[in-house]
Amino acid sequence: MELAAALSTMSRRRGLVLLREAFALADPRSESPWETLLRLLLVLCGVLVQPQYDVPGPHGPLARADLWLVGTRTLQEYDGEVHLLRAQQKRDLRRLRRLDAEHWTRHGYTDDDVLHRAVGILCDADRAIGREHRPERVRAWHCLIRQSLFTPAGRAQRVRRLDLT
Repeated sequence: MELAAALSTMSRRRGLVLLREAFALADPRSESPWETLLRLLLVLCGVLVQPQYDVPGPHGPLARADLWLVGTRTLQEYDGEVHLLRAQQKRDLRRLRRLDAEHWTRHGYTDDDVLHRAVGILCDADRAIGREHRPERVRAWHCLIRQSLFTPAGRAQRVRRLDLT
């Protein structure tokens, strides 16, 4: 937590507010940027998740999941291009069969889903946790992602702030 200590002692530096906000949203268990974004989407929508969850099975862990929706038997994961490789696909399908045999539900999402279909991800999570689906919960997510470098608006804002035009 050296960074936390350093951030607490710093003052009046360009970008410090944004860095502190980003640090508050960070979770060291996340293993990729897209997994982090999926986690943030869910957290900002009020869904309790646990990253890097070892799914319990009758003879030890069945799998390690990106995100477990706490209190459910539902996993939400980011699936990047590596999952398109034939060898990985075979492993993924075997893993899915193990999860299914123990009555776990797995939802996989792509970068396009995370950036452009947040309401669908939220709908899946709401159903899993037994909560009424209210699409407006994604507003906090949209506000955050709109300011990020993952969107044209966020990139344009950064260019203006850095006076690169």
